[in-house]
Amino acid sequence: MRIVFADNVLLEERAGGFAVAPQPHLGLISLIAVAREHDHEALLDDPKLALLRGDLRLGPRFYEDAAERVVAAGPDAIGFTSLGCNFACTVRMAAAVRAMRPHVPILLGGPHASIVDREILDAFPHFDAIVRNEAEATLPATLDALGGRGALSAIPGITFRELGAAVQTPGSGPLLDLDALPFPAYDAFPVADLGLTSLRVDAGRGCPFGCTFCSSASFFGRRYRLKSPRRLADELDRLAATYGITHFGLTHDLFTVDARRVRAFCEEIAPRGYTWTCSARTDCVDDALLATMREAGCTAIYYGVETGSPRLQPLVGKHLDLDLYHPRIETSLRLKIDTTVSFIIGYPNETAADRAATLELAGESIARYIEGLAVQLHLLTPEPGTALHAEYRETLAFDGHLTDFNFPLLDPADEALLRAHPDAFVCHHYYRVDDDGRDDAIALADGYGLLYGAGHRLLAALQAASGLAWPAFAREVGRMLRAARGDRGAALQGCVDALLGVDHPLADLVRYRLAVAELRPETARRVDGATATGPIRLSASVVPVREGRDGRRLQQRLHDAAPLDEPALPRTPSLVVGDARGENAGAFAVDIRTCELALVLRAPATRAQLAAAFPEDDLDARLWSLSMMGAIVEPQPGDDIPRRSSIVSSATGASLGGT
Repeated sequence: MRIVFADNVLLEERAGGFAVAPQPHLGLISLIAVAREHDHEALLDDPKLALLRGDLRLGPRFYEDAAERVVAAGPDAIGFTSLGCNFACTVRMAAAVRAMRPHVPILLGGPHASIVDREILDAFPHFDAIVRNEAEATLPATLDALGGRGALSAIPGITFRELGAAVQTPGSGPLLDLDALPFPAYDAFPVADLGLTSLRVDAGRGCPFGCTFCSSASFFGRRYRLKSPRRLADELDRLAATYGITHFGLTHDLFTVDARRVRAFCEEIAPRGYTWTCSARTDCVDDALLATMREAGCTAIYYGVETGSPRLQPLVGKHLDLDLYHPRIETSLRLKIDTTVSFIIGYPNETAADRAATLELAGESIARYIEGLAVQLHLLTPEPGTALHAEYRETLAFDGHLTDFNFPLLDPADEALLRAHPDAFVCHHYYRVDDDGRDDAIALADGYGLLYGAGHRLLAALQAASGLAWPAFAREVGRMLRAARGDRGAALQGCVDALLGVDHPLADLVRYRLAVAELRPETARRVDGATATGPIRLSASVVPVREGRDGRRLQQRLHDAAPLDEPALPRTPSLVVGDARGENAGAFAVDIRTCELALVLRAPATRAQLAAAFPEDDLDARLWSLSMMGAIVEPQPGDDIPRRSSIVSSATGASLGGT
């Protein structure tokens, strides 16, 4: 049997669009390896890669276009996977597949489907069966049954439809011996074609902790499991030999729960010279273990802190001792381990004081650790199968707000779908306990997300200059953002201008950073605008700024902790110019009319059109000046260079970050 596995479409909102991570889905490549081992042909279709290549575009036709890619592979069966944040996309794609191939069995798996399996089959007839939890043990028998060799009712961990009703067979428990799994089918993913320099690796499964907001244990179970050091080393060796990759992301919710096993892994892997990343709790590492991990190649670590409120820590089941927070961060950074800490706001049992405590800890971290630390702040996403959902399920409500990980609504039918099936689309809803608290949490999360791309040094300077405490600062920006809507870069500039004044040095630095973020590589042939006879336009590697100080000098003075407002930095019109890759930006002062000419030339124009727009100016001199900076190019056929990409690799997405 030929089965095509369709990856989920996980998008992360970034300034100007969305980012995707070009990495293989570890669960699907494991299932592909298992299917092949049992003489089935298994293929992988990843819509995210098609989005990156431009073969798919986000819009009302996305679902049909993505479905056509799946059915074009000629499947005998189709396997979808999904997370709660993008399940609507999976439902729409599966419906389109069913319309194109009515008799091809459609399977569904993944954490979300495993928990709300009955609700999904009751609501959506285009899914024939759900393979729950870790499917490696049950997939072969499921494919055999679909091919007429056996019955679904005899397979553990399956939910299927029989006589119009959802039937759930008993589960078989977690896979205890992960070493027995075949080597994942990385060859099903275009690793080499993408030029990847790192790969994710499934290091283990299961979480023994009981956070009330997390559904991980509902899917993988509480039994903590790691692949043996020898097995993990073999996988890394094979990937290094096949693809030349020596940097790996070890995927496990909490890699460091068993320090003895982590040390054994470090001892095994250290001589190889690989580098790797992992996730941990601040109370599941100490200075000695962190030093051992660093010596064995650990270069980055992710700590889920979740709340800065001591009151809320036990209420959400995290039970972290916050007194350990700074010592663990300081040790990690001292060892040159890039560190990420993650916080969540918007819990239904959270007070305004709890939210303020979280924002204060996040803000303190930004100001205290200028380099090496990433500080994430997320809005709570309700998850089925959690203690929090069991307690607050009756308060579930929908207001249309999308977090930075929710799949976007591409047409009106999407919102109608979410509203009609709250149990299936829990992650797009919220717990309606306190309307004011909900609005406040959204403002804080949105404001923080907008600000964070500025980088720690600039963000700390902006907060200090505003005179507002961190919670009030993020909240104010969030409210301005919601009022402004539209382009997030323009919204950020408007917020900074309103808080500090349009001529404040930090406002000018944000203006410069936004211009740099807008630079795009230019491949069109550059021309001399003074002698051109056809249409010309401004290079995409050039961004006009109507007025501001020299951004590079401001940036350097910020880095040196020197005063920003000095007479030697006058405010003038300028052109921010990047190299052929849109990098290494420099600002060139120009007069206001040359800047306005550059703004006009963002769209192609002929000399006659320019002469009509600038009748009193020495047009030739201004065009010659622009051409000397390489700022003018000749449009190519079909030339429509966007100022921002709508879909980018998460490894290359532009931001405001800098020193």
